[in-house]
Amino acid sequence: MTFGGPRFGLVLASLLLLAFATIAWPDIEPGEIPGGDAVEYVHVAAALLHGTHLVDYDGPPRPTRYTPGFPLMLAPAVAVGGLEAAVWVSYLAALVLGALAALLAFTLGGGLAAPLAVVLVLFTPAGLAMARIIMSDLPSATLVLAEAALLALATSRRSAVAAGLLAGWLVWMRPASIVLILAGLAGLSATRRVVDRSIAYIAGVVVPVVLLGLWQWSVFGSPLLTSYQVAGASGGGSSEFDAFFSLGYVLGPPWNAYSQGTAPNLIVYVRGLLGLDAALVWPATGLVGLVSASLMARSRDARGCVGRFTLAASLLTLLVYVPYFFREPRFLIVPAVLNGVTAAVLIGGLIPRALGGLRANSSAACRRWTRRSDAVGR
Repeated sequence: MTFGGPRFGLVLASLLLLAFATIAWPDIEPGEIPGGDAVEYVHVAAALLHGTHLVDYDGPPRPTRYTPGFPLMLAPAVAVGGLEAAVWVSYLAALVLGALAALLAFTLGGGLAAPLAVVLVLFTPAGLAMARIIMSDLPSATLVLAEAALLALATSRRSAVAAGLLAGWLVWMRPASIVLILAGLAGLSATRRVVDRSIAYIAGVVVPVVLLGLWQWSVFGSPLLTSYQVAGASGGGSSEFDAFFSLGYVLGPPWNAYSQGTAPNLIVYVRGLLGLDAALVWPATGLVGLVSASLMARSRDARGCVGRFTLAASLLTLLVYVPYFFREPRFLIVPAVLNGVTAAVLIGGLIPRALGGLRANSSAACRRWTRRSDAVGR
């Protein structure tokens, strides 16, 4: 097993995943529901198990601001182990995320890229924290990475349909994720059978998205009316679109400036995306990842698929959240994870070349020294 070889990389990635699984093991305490939005999520899951979308844990029955996608993912754990058991969904999602990151990086960048991807994606303050709390961000990133893997590493129409189903389910988890459907199409543009697989992908997307529209129609009276609007979850309690999105937040402070500061959304999110000011990634990981994704995007293969998917997802995420009224660094988790993988691919490819160059230079120096010694001896 040579350093940097395929077996070395897979073994090291596996050991890192095991270490993460040990470090991030959740501490479950009776009555403790960790995570800023966790209480609402788990009670929605419990309500859905009882056949209703209304929650009443804090007063009279009321609609929640959250779409039912993530609570439905929590429901099996809640049914088996109670509200506190929902944290295992986040924990398992983190492990799957790490495994997918290693798989993609290994396939696209070789042996060293796999453990690097695990480190860059999981071993961050946010990665370690999110595995132990009940929030939708990390499971969403896991589904996005699974979608990217299906599009890049498989070539069949069935894999494209499966990727589309995941993309559509992400809308059930957060309506704003509907823009990420375009990232899937961008990724497919670099693969073979572009037309066939794009049609299959869209067919997969349509099923969950239409079902969500039908569900919203049945409970809210309109297929286009989201739970965020019904609950008046904007800063001013309005359900109007411009209460959630405004150009004023692009170059001005967000509604929740009381906790996020008064810097404009544009500056904060761009810095966060590049890895210059965020707990989601290692310093400058986003910048390296975007450079790598740009280089990969030129290819017409799996590397090109992931590169284009990453660039599109990064841009689309900014387009959604820069004008959004509520600012949170965790909203960047999808591009952060994708850029972590592409950064690992680039760095993992450079390390063997650098070491090879050092070995070649060392060998040449040794040969020169030997020739000089022989000459002196004569």
